[in-house]
Amino acid sequence: MFFHYFDGFLAEYESRGLELVRDRRTLEPASAEAAYAVDRFRELGILAGTDGPLHNIIKIRPPLCFSESDADLFLAALDEVLAEDPVRGPSETGS
Repeated sequence: MFFHYFDGFLAEYESRGLELVRDRRTLEPASAEAAYAVDRFRELGILAGTDGPLHNIIKIRPPLCFSESDADLFLAALDEVLAEDPVRGPSETGS
């Protein structure tokens, strides 16, 4: 497993996908944030969906083999999306 922090969220990478939680200690699922992220990914040209009983696991759809540069692109998009305010959406500046 590999853990990474994105603007206050803990992401756990494992074979089943990218699990988002709000709190590292309680492991509170970040289901709403995961749903927002996959909607924004679609706008950015990345096809993904949520999975798991709590819908806080992000999976790339369909499962693909991709290069390190593809992974870098996905992680940059994830960092951008999770920094956004889900109520207001993406910033006007296109950050």
